[in-house]
Amino acid sequence: MDLGTLIGLIVGITLIGGAIILEGDAYMYVSMTSLMIVLGGTLAATMVSFSLGEVANVFRLLKVAFFGKTTDPDETTYTLVDFAEKARREGLLALEEEVEGLDNEFLKKGVQLVVDGTDPQLVRNIMETKITFVEERHRKGQEMFTNMGTFSPAFGMIGTLIGLIRMLADLEDPEAIGSGMATALLTTLYGTLFAKPGFPAPGW
Repeated sequence: MDLGTLIGLIVGITLIGGAIILEGDAYMYVSMTSLMIVLGGTLAATMVSFSLGEVANVFRLLKVAFFGKTTDPDETTYTLVDFAEKARREGLLALEEEVEGLDNEFLKKGVQLVVDGTDPQLVRNIMETKITFVEERHRKGQEMFTNMGTFSPAFGMIGTLIGLIRMLADLEDPEAIGSGMATALLTTLYGTLFAKPGFPAPGW
């Protein structure tokens, strides 16, 4: 698990939640209408911007963000040096057993190609192609989350306008004024919370 991501989320949620609780009634900060506008609108805009398959892949991407394994470059270098020395002493076929124990699927594929006697230039081309596809897949995922963080403040603003229209439409009813203003402010709050870092809320 990415410890930095987990700690950041826990600290952020704890501080914001603690501040809300210290202010009194936490329930007043809950609005299903506001959540529907922000989350539903963000999801709809994302589905318009990306293919259905890419949107459906969002949960797998979240899993990678929290539980994805990082590769230690030094460890990979030492592994390759060990493989090279063993291949020089015992031949390439001696690496077959070593390949089975690798956790790194990319490295495993590359070494397996070498063991199978594949032409070195072809091995290079295959591995570079795999890297290109992985980079493109990651870029798409990053772009999708970035866009979602950009959409949410916009729908927060839409919710604010909906709340203000509701309030102004019935100024004689005090309950309508309070409900409309709450929807307006809470939707802006939700839109800001889901915004990507560094993206200002509408009107700021």
